[in-house]
Amino acid sequence: MKRTIETIACLFLIFANINTLVANDWPQWRGPNRDGKLTNFKAPESWPASLEKRWSIDVGDGTSVPLVQGNTVFMHSRNGEDEYVSALNLDSGTIIWQDHYPAMYNVTPEAREFGKGPFSTPVLHDNILITFGISEVLTAYDPASGKQYWRKTFSDEYKRSHAYYGTSFSPLVAGDMLIVHVGGPGNGALMALDPGTGDEKWRWSGDGPAYASPVVAEIQGVRQIVTKTQQKIIGVELESGKLLWEVPYKVSYDNTISEVLIWRNLALASDFQKHFRAYRLQKKDDGWAVDTAWENKEASLYMSSPILYGDIFIGFSDKKRGQFFGLNPENGEVLWAGPGRLGDHASLVGSGDYLFALLPNGELQISTVSADGRQVLAKYAVAESAIYNTPVFVENGVLIKDFQKLTLWGW
Repeated sequence: MKRTIETIACLFLIFANINTLVANDWPQWRGPNRDGKLTNFKAPESWPASLEKRWSIDVGDGTSVPLVQGNTVFMHSRNGEDEYVSALNLDSGTIIWQDHYPAMYNVTPEAREFGKGPFSTPVLHDNILITFGISEVLTAYDPASGKQYWRKTFSDEYKRSHAYYGTSFSPLVAGDMLIVHVGGPGNGALMALDPGTGDEKWRWSGDGPAYASPVVAEIQGVRQIVTKTQQKIIGVELESGKLLWEVPYKVSYDNTISEVLIWRNLALASDFQKHFRAYRLQKKDDGWAVDTAWENKEASLYMSSPILYGDIFIGFSDKKRGQFFGLNPENGEVLWAGPGRLGDHASLVGSGDYLFALLPNGELQISTVSADGRQVLAKYAVAESAIYNTPVFVENGVLIKDFQKLTLWGW
């Protein structure tokens, strides 16, 4: 009996540890559910006056967001004319394995301040790490060893195998399908591949990719990929690749960057100099109907993707040179808008109690949010260079990737 009790206790501790690791994993763009939300986040009893720098290493250029699985951090970055894929120990920052490949890229004058990428965030799924380079080099790795499973390029198929400013489409895995959007202006394909082999399952050919990343949603019983293209918003059936619906969506200077937010059967969208609009999606016997549920010109997005915080839609508007706002997704009413002049971008992450915002000046803000507004609880300087990456929270700390360095800050 004693041995049985000890065995049960041991198994309990093992599973408790596994659950802790899973709770802290960040396996893709915008987190476990691709919605910018933390699961099982454990905050300190009180936020400290400052954070402790535990380690900081130079990993190279790029705005790709680090991924976390257990005690390993995965980073996609650039050094010189090569793109690097690295696995690092979360506790120490030491490199476990590293791979690199040539990725020559000429930056357009308008995009020089953002560098040569990579801009896409990798995805971890079923012990496969998949990266997507700035010129659409798609690679699958064994995350434990760095062994390459397969690699695909698309330059032979498409004259211009990336968008005008380079690829920033972060792939996703839904079920047994890896979703990527390849090609260039006016000629592209949204594709589903087998994550293990890279074999194609289906493709929708049409408009080229935008700079936004896709989401997967079940709308009126149909699982679909919803994404922005260069000139449209589309919904594609996940199982078959069939185009279900589309609406025209053209943005000034092709600055189509922020994700579509799905709320019930509404698709909410906004981008640079393009005000908010909610598209109502309805399944009909002969297809899908799309109409406008509401519009709002009081706020618009630029480089920030929004999140749903409870029943409030939280975004960072380009109005007044950068301001936070809260919006009612049911009718589009702006509930509140904060002070302006905060910059052109904020990366947002939400938990059950807190809203985390990383500003381009390297300041991490921690706040609470209600229907009445945002109350800042703490501010921390976490980077010295320009920063466009999403903060990644781990147990008692946060990973910050600035223009060159990856740093673990702790409390």
